[in-house]
Amino acid sequence: MNTTWKIQKKMHWFFALYVALVCQTAIAQTEVDPMSHLQFLASNKWIIKDKMQQSSKTTNTGEVVFTLALDKRIINFTRYYYLGTNDLRPGTKGTLALNPFLGKIKQFTFSDDGQTTEGVLSEVTKKGFTIEYDKFLPDGQKVKGKEVFKKKSQGVIEVKRFSWNGNQWQAVSAFLWTRNSKKVAYKPVTKTINTKKYTFETREWDVPLKVVVNKKSEGLVFKPYTSGVDVYRHSYAYELVGSFKVNKMIVSKLQLKLELFDKADKLLFTKNYNAISFLFPSYRSGDDIPIKILKYVKDQPLAAIAKAKLSVQTISKVAAPEKFEPSEKVEFTWGTSQPANAAIEIRGRQNSVSKSYRKGYRSYKFLLEIKNTGKLLFKGLTLRFEWFNDQNEVIFTKKCYVVTILSPHILPGTMRLYSSSVLLSDAKVKNPGRYRIVVDSVTL
Repeated sequence: MNTTWKIQKKMHWFFALYVALVCQTAIAQTEVDPMSHLQFLASNKWIIKDKMQQSSKTTNTGEVVFTLALDKRIINFTRYYYLGTNDLRPGTKGTLALNPFLGKIKQFTFSDDGQTTEGVLSEVTKKGFTIEYDKFLPDGQKVKGKEVFKKKSQGVIEVKRFSWNGNQWQAVSAFLWTRNSKKVAYKPVTKTINTKKYTFETREWDVPLKVVVNKKSEGLVFKPYTSGVDVYRHSYAYELVGSFKVNKMIVSKLQLKLELFDKADKLLFTKNYNAISFLFPSYRSGDDIPIKILKYVKDQPLAAIAKAKLSVQTISKVAAPEKFEPSEKVEFTWGTSQPANAAIEIRGRQNSVSKSYRKGYRSYKFLLEIKNTGKLLFKGLTLRFEWFNDQNEVIFTKKCYVVTILSPHILPGTMRLYSSSVLLSDAKVKNPGRYRIVVDSVTL
């Protein structure tokens, strides 16, 4: 009896697959197959350019490559993002696949930052197509998005991105995709291993810094803290620490270039630096954009670094008032005794609670202003959020690593923006507003 049931189950499965294939064939025979309008994407790669900065030569934000699979019934793609002029990293992978029963093309993507999307293509014609999707964020939130692809020519596509504000679609950004002759966008950088070791006498010296002032840097004032070289036993490093003060604008993107020279102005090293993560909120008038650029050199002769030059390569900014209303001050406690010479002020710029796509959970998101009001820089800073029940018992905690060994220090007199989110269980945390902030540790 059990064997008969298994055979029947397999027969039902094969029948369902047969129907699916018949449906696909019927779609192709009776009307234009929507997948046929997308196959032009799979020829070569596409360069993505930000339309908001067409006047700049450094507006390319990434590349995308499409490949056909399963007898052209599926299109896989990978989107790469620029870390530097010639440095790419794969950031988003996705699939376009035809659902034979619905006659619609579904889209699925996942990113290395934990975001996923699921959507449906509509208005698929020779002139372009539209994708409406749900985006699931790592903090549990779900947001709606839309992208409209309009074919300007066989080699150029205009892409407009929209977000849903609850009532209507709002334009967010616009890009131009331009076809490129090469098919492969990304190749891992292969480095030649140098087995020769160099031994140095440990020492250090300061390096004069020149900050290039031009149209791109308008509204930014750089305050340097350190610019110098440290020589170790078998290696050496140049480090630049400072911050840009924002004036009369809002900055959402900032990419810098550091150049190091010898006394004869010979270029020794170049380093590209992304000052604002694409996941981070924008900086506004009065904010400090932290900068920490490290050039580490090993297994090479000691270079006589004598000059440094910092310039803005790419910036996305809009005009804004010189001052904003001050954010509300947030009370906090010290986890242990307050360290000598450590002084902090915390303000809450944004906080919100929303439903999570995960059933039984809410997403709490916050943006803090953390100001170093002392005289020493913070090399490390950890905060702890504690949620309480009605009996004032701690029922949930979250640690936030504001400053680590990899991130820029918080300089004296400067303010650091810190954004994070946490999933709160409805069963455990009845009131998301019942919490306190604890300064867990400070490293001076």
